[in-house]
Amino acid sequence: MGNSCLFDRKGNLIKEIGGRLSMCSKIASHPGEQLLTHYPDGMVRIWADANAEDSMAAIKRYEHPFYHANRRFPTKESVMCILGGI
Repeated sequence: MGNSCLFDRKGNLIKEIGGRLSMCSKIASHPGEQLLTHYPDGMVRIWADANAEDSMAAIKRYEHPFYHANRRFPTKESVMCILGGI
């Protein structure tokens, strides 16, 4: 049922979080974007970077209508890249 992993921008593994990725977006008031994962046992987790800081560019991206429109399709890989600013 999936084994999600987090990588840095250079492709280095940061952490295996397991489960299946359901959403990658600004879903909480915590700085940065968050990951929502679900697991076969019914567990749902929200992952966030404890050291995240929102830049002005990120804040503008979160406020943009295109960002909000793409949140309607949270499990599409191409949308996750758009939401993640990749």
